[in-house]
Amino acid sequence: MLTVSILINGQPLYTRSCFREEEGIYRVDDGSVILHNYNDGAVLLAHKLLDTMHELRRKEKLSKILELIKDKDNE
Repeated sequence: MLTVSILINGQPLYTRSCFREEEGIYRVDDGSVILHNYNDGAVLLAHKLLDTMHELRRKEKLSKILELIKDKDNE
C-alpha cells in the first residue's frame, strides 16, 4: 500500500492511497485503477496518485458552479 498526502501547516489537504491488486495494477481508494510497473519505483507511482487528485478539484469546482446556478435560478 502507498499513501501520498499533501499537508499545509501540518493539516492534510489531500490524501490518496492505493494498493497493488496484481502485478502492474494498483487500485486507488477512489475506485480508479493505475497501471504501473513495480520496477519503475514508488516515486513515479506517487506522481500517478497525485494526478488522480486533479479530478477531485474539478468535481469540487463543478459542484460550486452548480450551486451558484441553482441560487441564481431561485432569485
